[in-house]
Amino acid sequence: MKATEFRIGNLVDLYGSIATVQRFDFNDRPPNGLAVDKGKPIPITPELLERAGFEKTFKEWKPKELDDIIDFPVCLIQDEDSWGIYSNSDGDYLCKIKYIHQLQNLYFALTQKELEIK
Repeated sequence: MKATEFRIGNLVDLYGSIATVQRFDFNDRPPNGLAVDKGKPIPITPELLERAGFEKTFKEWKPKELDDIIDFPVCLIQDEDSWGIYSNSDGDYLCKIKYIHQLQNLYFALTQKELEIK
Protein backbone atom coordinates (compact mmCIF):
# COMPACT_ATOMS: atom_id res chain seq x y z
CA MET A 1 0.00 0.00 0.00
CA LYS A 2 1.43 3.34 -1.01
CA ALA A 3 0.97 6.15 1.50
CA THR A 4 0.49 8.52 -1.43
CA GLU A 5 -2.88 6.87 -2.13
CA PHE A 6 -4.33 8.18 1.13
CA ARG A 7 -5.63 11.73 1.52
CA ILE A 8 -7.03 13.71 4.40
CA GLY A 9 -10.54 12.42 5.18
CA ASN A 10 -9.95 8.84 3.98
CA LEU A 11 -11.05 5.96 6.17
CA VAL A 12 -8.30 3.51 7.10
CA ASP A 13 -7.87 0.49 9.32
CA LEU A 14 -5.69 1.61 12.21
CA TYR A 15 -4.84 -1.26 14.55
CA GLY A 16 -8.16 -2.99 13.80
CA SER A 17 -10.39 0.08 14.15
CA ILE A 18 -11.74 2.39 11.49
CA ALA A 19 -10.06 5.80 11.67
CA THR A 20 -10.23 8.94 9.57
CA VAL A 21 -6.98 10.39 8.25
CA GLN A 22 -6.80 13.88 9.75
CA ARG A 23 -3.18 14.66 8.98
CA PHE A 24 0.02 12.85 8.15
CA ASP A 25 2.82 12.45 10.63
CA PHE A 26 5.93 11.14 8.96
CA ASN A 27 7.66 10.89 12.35
CA ASP A 28 5.07 8.45 13.81
CA ARG A 29 4.10 10.61 16.77
CA PRO A 30 0.45 9.88 17.53
CA PRO A 31 -1.98 11.41 18.32
CA ASN A 32 -0.84 14.27 16.08
CA GLY A 33 -1.24 12.28 12.90
CA LEU A 34 -1.27 8.99 11.08
CA ALA A 35 2.08 7.32 10.53
CA VAL A 36 1.96 6.47 6.85
CA ASP A 37 3.01 2.87 7.41
CA LYS A 38 0.38 2.20 10.13
CA GLY A 39 -2.88 2.78 8.25
CA LYS A 40 -4.14 -0.12 6.18
CA PRO A 41 -6.77 0.01 3.42
CA ILE A 42 -10.34 -1.06 4.20
CA PRO A 43 -11.98 -3.35 1.64
CA ILE A 44 -15.26 -2.10 0.15
CA THR A 45 -18.26 -3.99 1.54
CA PRO A 46 -21.99 -3.71 0.87
CA GLU A 47 -22.41 -2.37 4.42
CA LEU A 48 -19.94 0.47 3.78
CA LEU A 49 -21.65 1.26 0.47
CA GLU A 50 -25.01 1.55 2.24
CA ARG A 51 -23.45 3.80 4.89
CA ALA A 52 -22.07 5.94 2.05
CA GLY A 53 -25.51 6.42 0.52
CA PHE A 54 -25.35 3.84 -2.25
CA GLU A 55 -28.33 1.67 -3.07
CA LYS A 56 -28.37 -1.75 -4.66
CA THR A 57 -30.41 -2.38 -7.75
CA PHE A 58 -30.38 -5.68 -9.63
CA LYS A 59 -26.61 -6.32 -9.74
CA GLU A 60 -25.08 -2.92 -9.26
CA TRP A 61 -24.62 -0.34 -6.52
CA LYS A 62 -25.47 3.25 -7.41
CA PRO A 63 -24.83 6.43 -5.44
CA LYS A 64 -28.20 8.00 -4.68
CA GLU A 65 -27.10 11.61 -5.15
CA LEU A 66 -24.39 11.35 -7.81
CA ASP A 67 -26.74 11.55 -10.82
CA ASP A 68 -27.61 15.11 -9.82
CA ILE A 69 -23.94 16.09 -9.67
CA ILE A 70 -22.32 14.59 -12.78
CA ASP A 71 -23.59 14.17 -16.35
CA PHE A 72 -23.29 10.38 -16.65
CA PRO A 73 -24.49 7.55 -14.41
CA VAL A 74 -21.90 5.60 -12.45
CA CYS A 75 -22.30 2.26 -10.71
CA LEU A 76 -20.21 -0.37 -8.93
CA ILE A 77 -20.47 -4.07 -9.73
CA GLN A 78 -18.75 -6.58 -7.46
CA ASP A 79 -16.29 -9.00 -9.02
CA GLU A 80 -14.55 -11.86 -7.21
CA ASP A 81 -12.00 -9.75 -5.36
CA SER A 82 -12.75 -6.18 -6.38
CA TRP A 83 -15.39 -3.73 -7.61
CA GLY A 84 -15.70 -2.60 -11.20
CA ILE A 85 -16.70 0.99 -11.85
CA TYR A 86 -18.97 1.35 -14.89
CA SER A 87 -20.62 4.29 -16.57
CA ASN A 88 -23.88 2.34 -16.01
CA SER A 89 -24.87 -1.31 -15.52
CA ASP A 90 -24.66 -2.07 -19.25
CA GLY A 91 -22.09 0.59 -20.01
CA ASP A 92 -18.41 1.11 -20.33
CA TYR A 93 -15.92 -0.23 -17.84
CA LEU A 94 -14.02 2.65 -16.23
CA CYS A 95 -11.72 1.11 -13.62
CA LYS A 96 -11.39 -1.44 -10.85
CA ILE A 97 -11.07 -0.63 -7.14
CA LYS A 98 -10.85 -2.66 -3.93
CA TYR A 99 -10.74 -0.21 -1.06
CA ILE A 100 -12.98 2.43 0.44
CA HIS A 101 -10.29 5.14 0.23
CA GLN A 102 -10.13 4.57 -3.55
CA LEU A 103 -13.90 5.10 -3.75
CA GLN A 104 -13.61 8.22 -1.58
CA ASN A 105 -10.86 9.59 -3.83
CA LEU A 106 -12.78 8.81 -7.04
CA TYR A 107 -15.95 10.40 -5.66
CA PHE A 108 -14.01 13.52 -4.69
CA ALA A 109 -12.37 13.71 -8.12
CA LEU A 110 -15.77 13.55 -9.83
CA THR A 111 -17.73 15.84 -7.51
CA GLN A 112 -15.24 17.96 -5.54
CA LYS A 113 -17.22 16.82 -2.47
CA GLU A 114 -16.35 14.36 0.27
CA LEU A 115 -18.11 11.01 0.27
CA GLU A 116 -19.83 10.89 3.63
CA ILE A 117 -19.83 7.49 5.29
CA LYS A 118 -22.07 7.41 8.35
